[in-house]
Amino acid sequence: MRQHGLTFTELLVSLSITAILATLAVPAFSEQLSLLKLTRVLDNAALQLRRAQNLAIASSTNVTVSHAGGNNWCMVIALNACDCKVAGGCKAVGGIPPVNIRTHADVTLEKSTYKAATHPTFSASSGGVSGQAGSLTFSINNLSGKVIVSNQGRIRVCLLQRRFGGYAKC
Repeated sequence: MRQHGLTFTELLVSLSITAILATLAVPAFSEQLSLLKLTRVLDNAALQLRRAQNLAIASSTNVTVSHAGGNNWCMVIALNACDCKVAGGCKAVGGIPPVNIRTHADVTLEKSTYKAATHPTFSASSGGVSGQAGSLTFSINNLSGKVIVSNQGRIRVCLLQRRFGGYAKC
């Protein structure tokens, strides 16, 4: 008589191989998830800067992107520099909501190369940020990326550790 199915030994070997493959895949999956979270924040920060630039040109008014770093970071488009960490500290313009830690958990605004109390202010006439070029560095786990603004107002995004998707390495 012929038996159908698996023996107990075959089942144990199959489960062992599956468990080994799963333990190898989890770190890679975790890094991919972190990269996706980081690129989402970088995209949203760059979008916030581009919206401010467009708003400055369209409204013929200088527009500032105020930001505060650390674990409770935030970015908001305003007419003047303000403290977006303080409740009611900034009046957002253009109906554009702030980008902050509440919308992007686990990611921190690690570093700003803007001088103390200086925020990128887009010119109403050119859309540039004359004399205020700089970058914002965001990080999650061991991964970091930058949003860079040139004096002419060019906004670009790059990753510090490696290329990923359409993002260049800094």
